[in-house]
Amino acid sequence: GIPKLIPTPAIPPSTDSSKGGTVKSGLTTGGVDVKKCSKMRPGSTKNGRNLCALRWIKQTNKNGTTDEFKLYWNTLATAQQDEYQAEAERLDSAGAWKKASDSAVVNGVLH
Repeated sequence: GIPKLIPTPAIPPSTDSSKGGTVKSGLTTGGVDVKKCSKMRPGSTKNGRNLCALRWIKQTNKNGTTDEFKLYWNTLATAQQDEYQAEAERLDSAGAWKKASDSAVVNGVLH
C-alpha cells in the first residue's frame, strides 16, 4: 500500500521574558542553529568593536555571521582591541566617521 505521510508538528518559538521578544535559537534548519546564521551587522555606536566589525566585514568576511565575528573579536589581544577603540575615537573626533561606509572607517588597518 501507500505509506501515510504524517506532517511534522510546528515547533512554537520560545519567548525570553527578559527581552520581551521571541527567541528563535531553539529552531534549527538542516542541523544548523538559526540564530548562529545571522549576518553580522555592526551597530551605529562609534566604538572600537564596531570599527573592527566594519573592517572585518569589508576586508575579510563579507558574509560573516555575528558568532564568527564574536569569536574573532574575542581572540584579539586586549592591546589590539584598545587600538581599535583609540582609532574609533580619533576618527570620530576628526569627523572622518560620518557613516559606516566612509573610506577611513572600512579601509583602515586590521589590527
